[in-house]
Amino acid sequence: MPLSINQFLDTPLPLSTPVKHFLPNDVKYILQKYHNRKSPGYDLITFEVARHLPKKAIIHHTHIYNAILRLSYFPTVWKFSSIVLFPKPNKPPDLVQHLTGQ
Repeated sequence: MPLSINQFLDTPLPLSTPVKHFLPNDVKYILQKYHNRKSPGYDLITFEVARHLPKKAIIHHTHIYNAILRLSYFPTVWKFSSIVLFPKPNKPPDLVQHLTGQ
């Protein structure tokens, strides 16, 4: 066990500066800034609902976001999304050039 402690102490420090942590006012500002038309995630919580969260819930969210930064771990389920494509009228839906805007 002392060997692993010594190895930990001998490892070089990260070269990047630490990321600034979030404050509850930062989280509340972001929630107020986004449009109502944004799609909800897998939790199905819309921004309209999130805007009306009580102060205690904002503080809990702040703790979660700061833990993500501190641990450098982003939850896997937050990395997934569902994409729905809407074909343009009078355009062939199977041509890539029309999907990329070229």
